This record gives sequence, structure tokens and C-alpha cells, in this order.
Amino acid sequence: MKKIVLASVLKPVDDCRMYEKFALTLAEEHQVYVLGYKASDSTFKPAHHRIQHIELFDFAYKESARSKASKELLSQLRVIAPDIIIIHTIELLPAAVIHKMKHPQVKLLYDVQENYIYNFLYQPIHKGVWKYLLATGAMVTELLAAPFIKHYLLAEKTYLKERKYPSYKCVFLENKFKKPHQELSHVVKQGHKIQLLICGTLSTVFGTKEAVLFAIKLHEYNADIMLTISGKCVEPELAEWLKKTAKTYSFISMDNIDALSAHTDIIMAMIRADFVLLPYQPNQSTKNCIPTKLYECLAMAKPMVIQSNPLWEQVCKPHQAAVFIDYRNYDPEVVLHKMQSQEYYPEGEVYEAFWDTEAPKLLKVMSDMP
Repeated sequence: MKKIVLASVLKPVDDCRMYEKFALTLAEEHQVYVLGYKASDSTFKPAHHRIQHIELFDFAYKESARSKASKELLSQLRVIAPDIIIIHTIELLPAAVIHKMKHPQVKLLYDVQENYIYNFLYQPIHKGVWKYLLATGAMVTELLAAPFIKHYLLAEKTYLKERKYPSYKCVFLENKFKKPHQELSHVVKQGHKIQLLICGTLSTVFGTKEAVLFAIKLHEYNADIMLTISGKCVEPELAEWLKKTAKTYSFISMDNIDALSAHTDIIMAMIRADFVLLPYQPNQSTKNCIPTKLYECLAMAKPMVIQSNPLWEQVCKPHQAAVFIDYRNYDPEVVLHKMQSQEYYPEGEVYEAFWDTEAPKLLKVMSDMP
């Protein structure tokens, strides 16, 4: 049995990938320590006796505490003395490398969930010279860490091409759906209402505003259209617009978008929905990535309305899983008719969308390391 540390500064200790997928899978054979920021669920307790969670900081106080996360990680690594460290965000790579240099026998793995260089360059969050400085910093960090990394665990196949990681070190572990370990409560549908859902991270680049406007236009043609917004909004201006819009239209219901939502709450909202909206706007940083929600919908046989994208169409069309549109150019009457007339998932849930296809690969990586 190995001692394995999973660490992130961007994810909570109950994160759906780091905890639900990695930790619960690895705990079948190993002792696992999950290090991240404070859980979105205040009552969170790991579901396996071989998992221990450690909060590096409270995200609510990120300005004062996040900068200390690397120092806290080093402190925890000295105490835990792990055999394997899996870093889930680039920000903690330098601290992990420092520990690796002092303890050469430790195996360091890098879980690549983002192309940080593309994020900084192409997403409209950072402006001017600042985005180039951040992209350069990310590139240099990964280059300096490369000699110390045993394996790259890639959440997207496109990262191998975009970042040119050494293929012999890479293992694909896609963000597929893992059934929640706890029982989900029974869902009661609301009569003949057509429930649309926007969930997860609410942001400009993910097309949240376009999805809300889409629901409003559909409601003009069919008063049975309802919209639920569930997730956290990371942009103050967008959050204000969402709150104002939700107050204006009675058919829109919205959770507390200023706080993180537990992943099980998101899954429950998806189960209740008739259609999940995936309005991701075309962007160089995301166009070749498969959204986690797409896998979740496939696994639950949940119909989707998705922004047109050749890769996503290739994944969905064999299962008749979605209606594809341009969220900025469509005829609402035509789209609504297609949504209501199309047959979905004639063969039921999609096995290939489950984490069960990825878990053995993760366990094999661990067992192959001495």
C-alpha cells in the first residue's frame, strides 16, 4: 500500500475529479490524502476510511491565504512523507518539485486538467501584456518541472498535441462520469413543464448569458419553458446581470450563485432537468476539449442543447444525445420544434461516458511504479 497525496489550490477537497474520481478509486488499494481548499459542503466527510482530507486554505479568504498554500503543502508533505504526489493544478508544481528534489524517491505526477497557456492567451479574463506574462510563466513552470515528472495524467487528448508533452509519460484519464457514492433522492417532475438547466461554472467564455437569452426566447413561444441556473458565477458583472434577469422573469429560478455548489447538488439539478444547456462559446482554449457535463449527460441519458462543435457532434450523434445550435444565431421556433420532436438515447445511457473506463488505467499507473 502506497501513501498518495492529491493536491490542488483551485479545487475543494470534495472536488468531483480529485476526490470523487481519483481519491475514491485510489483508496481501493492505497492510503490517500486530499489537499485542497475548504469543501463546498460544510458537512463533508470522505466516504472511504483510507482517505484523509486536509484544507490548505479557505477560498473565501483567498487573497490572504491562497499565497500561503504552497508553503502549507510543503509542510504537509514533510509530515505525510508520501510515496506519490499527484498535483492537480500548476500553481503547486514548484512546491512539489522542491519536495521531490529533497526526496528523490518520491514519484511526482501532474494531472493536466487545463491548457493554462491557452487559457491565459485566449480567454477574455486577462488583458494586454498581463496575459502574455501569465502564459509565459505557466510555460516556464511546466518546462522546469518536466524533468521531475514521472507521468502526465491528461484530462483531454488535445493536450498532448497542444503542449507536446512526451507521449511515453502520458496517460489519458478523461473527465468521465462517476456515479455519486451516496444515494440521490427521488426526483419528482413538474407536470408538463419543460425544464432547462444551466449548471456548473457560470462565466462569459462558457456562454452563460447566451443560454439565459436562449431560454427567454423559447419561453416566448412556449410558456411551459422553465429555466434553472445552478452553480457559481466567477464574474461580478455577469452575476449582477443574472440576479437582475432572474428577478425580471418568473420562469427563471436560481440558486445562490455567489457560493460553490456541491457536485451532488449539480447532479440532482441535471436529473430534474429535461434539457441541459451547454452553450460554450467558440474559443481556442476549449474547442478541442470535451466538457465534463457532456460526459455526465451521456451517462445519465440526459438530452442536451449544445453549441455547434465538430468534436462534440462526433461524440453525441451516435447516441442521438443532443440538439446542436449556434447560441448566437438561431430560430427559436425551429429549435424548440426540434427539441420536442427528436428521439434521444434509443439505446439508453452511454457506457463509454462512465469513469469505470478510466479507473483501471489510474490504478495501473500506480501499480506499475515501484
